Amino acid sequence: MLKLIYSKIDGFEAITIANNQVSMTVMPQLGGKIISLKSVTMQHEWLQQTPYGQLSKAQYGDSFVDGNDIGGWDECFPSISQEIYSHPNYSHVKIPDHGELWCMPWQVSKVAEINGYVAVTLLCTSKQLPYTFERTISLSTESDYFTIEYCVTNHGADDLPFVWSMHPIFAAKEGMTIQLSESIHQFRADSGFKDFFNSSQQHINWPYFGESTDKVVSLADVMPESSQFASKLFSNELVRQIPEDSNQLVEVALFEPECKQMCGFRFNRDEISHFGLWLNYCGWSGSDLAPAYVIGLEPCLGSADSLKEAIERDSVAVILANSCRKWSIECFIKG
Repeated sequence: MLKLIYSKIDGFEAITIANNQVSMTVMPQLGGKIISLKSVTMQHEWLQQTPYGQLSKAQYGDSFVDGNDIGGWDECFPSISQEIYSHPNYSHVKIPDHGELWCMPWQVSKVAEINGYVAVTLLCTSKQLPYTFERTISLSTESDYFTIEYCVTNHGADDLPFVWSMHPIFAAKEGMTIQLSESIHQFRADSGFKDFFNSSQQHINWPYFGESTDKVVSLADVMPESSQFASKLFSNELVRQIPEDSNQLVEVALFEPECKQMCGFRFNRDEISHFGLWLNYCGWSGSDLAPAYVIGLEPCLGSADSLKEAIERDSVAVILANSCRKWSIECFIKG
C-alpha cells in the first residue's frame, strides 16, 4: 500500500512517502531536510535524529556545524565550506557553511500520484546566484528503494562552477559494516585519518586495514564510540579503469547485523563523479554538544568541501549558462 501523508512536526510541514517496506519524511520549510528514512518491515530508523528534542528553523547564513548539525539528510550546494563564491562576476557572494540550501525554505512545486506511483518535487531558488535547485523523490508500491532525481537550472549568462554533496547522516552502531562497490577503491586521506593511524599517507586503498593502539583496525567495520575517530575521506574520481568495465552502477551501503538489513545508495558514475565518507565516532563536534556517533555516505560532484579547492584540483562540476544539469540516485533499504 502506497501512502502520501501530510502532517506537522514541531509546527513545520512534513511530507511522508511510504509503502509497506520503506518510508521517508521530508520537511520543506527546513531546507528540504529529510528527517526520517525508515524500514517499515523492521521499524528501524536509519538516520540520526536531532539531539535537541525538537526541530527549529535556521536563518540564511547561520553556521551549520554550530547548532544545526542535527542529523537527517541535507543537500550541500554550491560549496560545503563557507567561502567567497569562485567566479569573478560573483566575487561579492559569500556562500554559507554547508551551502545555501539547508538554511532556506523549499517549495513543493509538484505532486504526482498515478497507478501505484507517487512523486513529490521540491525546489529552492538561490538568494545570491541565478540558479534553482530541484529534487524529486518518487516511490512505487512494491519497491524497496526511492528514486531521487536532481535538476539544477542556471538562469544566468555565466557558467556556474559548483560542488554538491548529499549529506545523509546515519546513526552509527558498533557491529555495522560499510560496503562499497569495487569501483570505489581509493580515498584521499585527511588529517583526522593521519593523526589516528599516525600515518603520512596521502591516499589509502579500500578496504583499509591499519594499526591503532596495537591492534589492526578495518575502516569497513564501524569502530566503537570510545575510538573517538573522526575523518572525512573523498574517493578518487569514479571513472572506468579499463574499457571492458561496462558496469556504471556504484553501490554504497551500511549493513546492520541485528536487523539484517542494509541501507544505502545506487548511482551511475557517468553522472556522479565522487563519493565522500564521513566517519565520526564521537571524535569531533563543531558546537557545545557532545560529539556524535554517526556515519555519512555522501555521493558528490567534486572532490572537496571547498569549491575553491575543487577548482584548484580540477575536480569541479559546472552548470553551463542558461541550461540545466541533471543526475539521479536510488536510496534503498533491503535485506
